[in-house]
Amino acid sequence: MTDIRDAQRALALTERGAFVVLDSEGGVVKKFDTLAEAVYGSSIGDTIEIRGNGPFVTDLVEVSHPLTICAADGYQPVIQSSTLQPPLPYGGLLQASAVLVLECIEFSKFGRPPEQFASLISTSAPIFVSNCRVHCMTYTNGIYT
Repeated sequence: MTDIRDAQRALALTERGAFVVLDSEGGVVKKFDTLAEAVYGSSIGDTIEIRGNGPFVTDLVEVSHPLTICAADGYQPVIQSSTLQPPLPYGGLLQASAVLVLECIEFSKFGRPPEQFASLISTSAPIFVSNCRVHCMTYTNGIYT
């Protein structure tokens, strides 16, 4: 019998290149298969446009430069935590130390408290969230600033 996580990973792999890095003028810089690759492959002020619905399974992604992550027109992407994620001081999906703008994305975090604290975490900069859904499957915070 196939585990639900295997099915989700297979679905995510069918949406190759769904994370598109756009420069400040809207031109395509590069396409990536994962959110982490797109964040680490982007530059200050870029936009990551998600052109797929997912769910896209990820471990914690650290955002260290100003960035916008948004859904492309016609998509409703779901970013979901990996159940294989090791315990961390805060856990979560995104941890920002620079300005982060999130638009039209659903974030779903699964884990065991207290190892996983929040889905979206800002340690020293604001997070601007517009038309997003943040699900926590434990009794923790969705957004921690």
